[in-house]
Amino acid sequence: MDSPKKKACQNLNDNPEQNEMETNMSAKPKNQTNVVQMPLKQVVPNQTLTNDRKEFDDVKLQQLAISIAENGLIQPATVRPLPGQPGMYEMIAGERRLRAHMLYTERVETGEWDESPLLKPGFIDCIVREMDDKQVAGVMLVENDQRVDLNPIERAKAYRLRIERFGYTVAELAELIGKSPRTIEGYLGLLDLIDEAQALVRSEALPVGHARLMVDLDVNRQQMALRLLAGGKRVTYDMFQQYVSRLLEEQSQQSMFDLTQFWVEQVNEAEDARQTVGYDLPVRRDLPPVVIEPKDTSGSAIRRYINDLLAAGYRAEGEAIGTLLEALMIRRKVKS
Repeated sequence: MDSPKKKACQNLNDNPEQNEMETNMSAKPKNQTNVVQMPLKQVVPNQTLTNDRKEFDDVKLQQLAISIAENGLIQPATVRPLPGQPGMYEMIAGERRLRAHMLYTERVETGEWDESPLLKPGFIDCIVREMDDKQVAGVMLVENDQRVDLNPIERAKAYRLRIERFGYTVAELAELIGKSPRTIEGYLGLLDLIDEAQALVRSEALPVGHARLMVDLDVNRQQMALRLLAGGKRVTYDMFQQYVSRLLEEQSQQSMFDLTQFWVEQVNEAEDARQTVGYDLPVRRDLPPVVIEPKDTSGSAIRRYINDLLAAGYRAEGEAIGTLLEALMIRRKVKS
């Protein structure tokens, strides 16, 4: 007859969501010649960047610990030597496995679980690799991006971090993780949502498809869209899309007023500067003409002109205006 401890393990392991253990049960890597049994106390969490995954399910972590105890660790964790601390190693890939080993060790030491012949308490199998910070960020992203329970906002922030801090391009990220550039950009767009909307996406209360419709709305209209969804009635995707389209049309009309006002202010400021300092705005008559469509926002009009300049071979001029537009958008001084 099974002991209570073994029975508890069996009950926890009877979970149809086997994908929760895929990290442990995946095929062995081709090169494991440098696998070492590492004391847990010599392995520290990643110091280069925090884990893209912010939430760890305790039940699923316990299931993983039981799986490793029963089957052994088939996929070792990956670490690199910690600079300036001989004998210490930094976790690169396998934080869940590390946490599962720590949980297993704790349960064995307290007598709650029997020691497994396949797993020595206090130790974890690791592959030691030498990598720079950008490579570490790439490896961590590949591992975390494959997980089904990484929520869309965590995924988007992971992409943005690699772009802003480690210099990855959208194309490089797409190739690295096997997704299209358009998919990467779709996730990045979610970070333009207001905090309330992002929180709803994280908790799965706001479907990602609905959320992506909202990314071009300004703050007030995003709040209006959320109020519609919170009204207690079932709102289909098509109905929500029509509502957002109307908000965008209303917003574009307002943006045209903002665009006109923006250029009026620029002209007034230029005139003030000319009168005060004694100079006019520099203007190039040999450049392509500026085209402004009725539905343009200030940002879209400037972006189109940048593209026109680049297409006509005026790269330096386009980059100069792009630099200004980026600064204005970061400071919310211009409508995107």
